[in-house]
Amino acid sequence: MGDNGKISSLQLGYLIFTYLSGFATLYMLEIKMLGTDAWMSIFLAMLGSLVLLGILLYIQRQFPEQTIFEYTEQLVGKWIGKGFMIVFLYYCFELCTLTSKALTVFYTTAIMPKTPSYVFNLLIFIAMTYAAYLGLETIGRTAQIILPLAVISLTAVCVLIASIIDTNPFLPMFQSSAKQLAYSSFRTYAFPFSKIIVFAAVFARVKDKEAVSRNSMIAIILAGIYFFSATYLTIGSIGPYLAEIKMYPFFTAISMVRIGDDIERFEIVSIGFWTMLVIFEGILALYVAMKCIQYLFSLPDTKWLHVPTALLLFGLSEKSFTNGSASIMKYDYTTYPYTSLIPTTIIPLILLVMTIVKKRAKK
Repeated sequence: MGDNGKISSLQLGYLIFTYLSGFATLYMLEIKMLGTDAWMSIFLAMLGSLVLLGILLYIQRQFPEQTIFEYTEQLVGKWIGKGFMIVFLYYCFELCTLTSKALTVFYTTAIMPKTPSYVFNLLIFIAMTYAAYLGLETIGRTAQIILPLAVISLTAVCVLIASIIDTNPFLPMFQSSAKQLAYSSFRTYAFPFSKIIVFAAVFARVKDKEAVSRNSMIAIILAGIYFFSATYLTIGSIGPYLAEIKMYPFFTAISMVRIGDDIERFEIVSIGFWTMLVIFEGILALYVAMKCIQYLFSLPDTKWLHVPTALLLFGLSEKSFTNGSASIMKYDYTTYPYTSLIPTTIIPLILLVMTIVKKRAKK
């Protein structure tokens, strides 16, 4: 299918952590839904992601050199497989537009409100398109360079925030109903943790396959720890009330960081690295979308399609969510968990059943 570049299992782990972590701390809807109980939904959603990872890797072991596009057709047939992949393509496009729009709105709201939104949106799509065009090997190497710097920066900020916390921000516990906890966990599983599904198009491109399970699991757990820590620090530094009403609660917490009496606005450095993490989500979603298009139309190469596809998604992003963060949050709360359920959970479960059935039939 073209672009047969390989990545190491370590680079895969970097990509998974980067991909899951960036967008997770933007709106922090878990706090808005559960308050001090937000950590529970993060923990449960992370467990759901590990189960999904186990399903994907079990199927992958039966088809070690094939991506989700290829083994889906073998398992359910050509036309049903193509139908599944159309849904998968829509999901990747949805991730691209959501990522670009949310990041654009953040910058035009919190950082540079006088700059037209299309400026940021266009720059984001240029970065996403160029990276996806260069291929998986380049994306993996870039993540290996950027992630350590981002982790150092964000860790420094977290340590500085932690110094101003004097009480346990997760107390009192169990203030939310079982229904609230269940829905919040479902939403958190849908976004960000079930996004791991896009790596079903990447696992076959990993060189040292014996380490894929270990490094993927570690990356998901570390992403969960990062999300948990950001939630703890946000509630602990600005309090549960402000954390619930602020549009960007983690950004509000980071903006409180001071070093001595002279160094302020330290959050700009962290936001720069955090922005790179968010863009990686769009890069991987666009890369996998192009691979999906290549499969659906049996194209030898899709390099020439990157720019037209990105322009289409740029237009959709600009015309979507016209009410800014409010409409994105509403979509993320009420619609996205259900639209993502088919590609991230139902299709993998169907493929798992078919894999087991066909494996038993061969015995």
